[in-house]
Amino acid sequence: MGGESVVRVNTVIEPDETVTFKVNLKAPDTAGDYVGVWRLKAADGEKLGKYWVKIKVGGGAPAGDFAVTGVQLSLNVDAAKVIAKITTNAAGTVTYKFEDNGGVSNSGSVNFTAAGTKSVSIPVTLGTGGWVKFYVDNPNHQWFGPIDVP
Repeated sequence: MGGESVVRVNTVIEPDETVTFKVNLKAPDTAGDYVGVWRLKAADGEKLGKYWVKIKVGGGAPAGDFAVTGVQLSLNVDAAKVIAKITTNAAGTVTYKFEDNGGVSNSGSVNFTAAGTKSVSIPVTLGTGGWVKFYVDNPNHQWFGPIDVP
């Protein structure tokens, strides 16, 4: 999926410790179902786990069906919140949730009377380091983000 073949985690990871890292990927140019597989290995080559993700490229909602066509995440440092700008192609209700690296989840819904963009937000604690991601449950069943929270 166009990602790096090696991503180094430059820290020692202790038992029961959680570490977050990013892998930037690019969806293939051709529509279809794809599976990406990764393996974590220690510096000495010991295999630590195998992970995968399934994606569907193309084949979105049929024309005229209500869909979220985009979500833009941003961090407002002055207000200490993450904002999700949700854009839809028609009238309908979007159900969503925010999730952070601490396992905190905050859900809600927003009603669109026509195609357009609306914003929802979640407060964040700055200075702890971490991330927030956004999930559209209905209609798309799709994750957006994460965005880093310093």
